Formats: sequence, C-alpha cells, structure tokens
Amino acid sequence: MNRRKFVSAIAVGSLLGASNGALAQFGSLGKLKDAVKGGSGAAGDNTSGGISSWKQAAEVFASAKTEFSSAVTSLTNISADIADALELKSEAAVLRQEAESLQSKGDAMGTADLDVISKNSESTHELISAKLEAADNLSGEQLAALGQAAVDYVPLMITTIGVAKKVKDTVSGVSGLGMPGFTDGKAALSAGKEIPKLGPKMVTFSIDAVKTGSSLIKLMNTKGVATPDLSELDSQFSDFA
Repeated sequence: MNRRKFVSAIAVGSLLGASNGALAQFGSLGKLKDAVKGGSGAAGDNTSGGISSWKQAAEVFASAKTEFSSAVTSLTNISADIADALELKSEAAVLRQEAESLQSKGDAMGTADLDVISKNSESTHELISAKLEAADNLSGEQLAALGQAAVDYVPLMITTIGVAKKVKDTVSGVSGLGMPGFTDGKAALSAGKEIPKLGPKMVTFSIDAVKTGSSLIKLMNTKGVATPDLSELDSQFSDFA
C-alpha cells in the first residue's frame, strides 16, 4: 500500500518548532515532524487545530480512532472483495480476519494493530495490481464485483481523508499545550504518549490508502470495469495532502 512514503513531502510548520522540548519527551517528535503539517492555528496559538486542552485532545483523538477503525475496516473488507474477485482467496481471508480484529479494537487501536494491517494490505494490493495488469479478459461476474467494489471504495476514501484531517489537526493542536499533568486526568496522560506516536501513523496510512485505492480504481477502468468519477476524491485529497 505504501509507495514509499508519501508523507515525506509533508513538513511541520513553525508551530511544531515552538514546542520541540515538550513533544520530544514523549519520544516521537521526529515521526511527528515527518508526518504532520501544522494545523489551522497560528504559531504559538494554543488553540491550533481547535484543541485548547489535553482533556479535549484525548476526547477528539479517541473519537477519531473509532471513526478511523471503522473506515479502515470497511476499506480492508472492500480490498478483500477485490482480491476474491481476482481469485486471491487466501489473501482475501487474511484481510477479512484483520478487518474483524481492527473493528473490535475501536478506540483501543494501537500502533501495532495498524502496522499489521498496513503490511498485509500492502502485499495484497501488490498482488491485486499485478493480477489486474495481467488480466486480458475479465468475466462478467468479475466486472460486476470489481465495479461494485469501486463504487463502495470512493466514499470510504473520502471519509478516511476527513478523519485524517481531524487527526492531523489534533496532533498539531497538542503541540502548543506543553506536557499533560496528573491534574489533566488519566485519559490526557495516555493521550500525551499516544498522539505523537499513533497520530502520524494514522495520517500516513490514510494517505497511502487513498493513493493505492485511487490507483486501483483507475487500473480497473482500463480493464473495462465501470468505475465512479474520482473528481471529488481528487479534490479532497489535494486539499489535504
């Protein structure tokens, strides 16, 4: 899925530079800088990305994780349907198992869960692309299955972009808050450790997913599959990435 790594082009704005010391203590500042651009607030503004407290950040990020898990679960199941249509049965089964596992995680999803599904999705999409490239004549059943998958794929990719924007703003927003303390609550302390690590991974995964999905749909079209218009997806993605 990777195509490696599209997020390398996204640089952190001056806002993140103002809080290097605080975020470095969570051990993930380098990843944060590589993956996340500054949010909607100005440099030095503690409300960047609409985040004004660690309590709020924890709540917003937990909600984003739930939305992200749901979107990625659906995307993974669609990838499994595409793999099935191309006779990649064992790969489809693995993706469905991972989708089920991720769905059960919800806002408890961690970096390890995302790493596993990212790795297997990448390898499966490479097989899917190779199979499509080599296909001279898809059957009517295959054309129908792939066409339906494409129709389902596009709105989910748009949803994933929306969630990634929320995550990016949250990561950027906490950069002006300093470090959470015990008075901020247990959820805030946990968020202070998790957001700089998991947030950029979620953004990276989202960008890779949209790049890969868009490429697959365009490839399907060259093989006679009726595919939906991608202009809205392209617009949403260009505004984000």
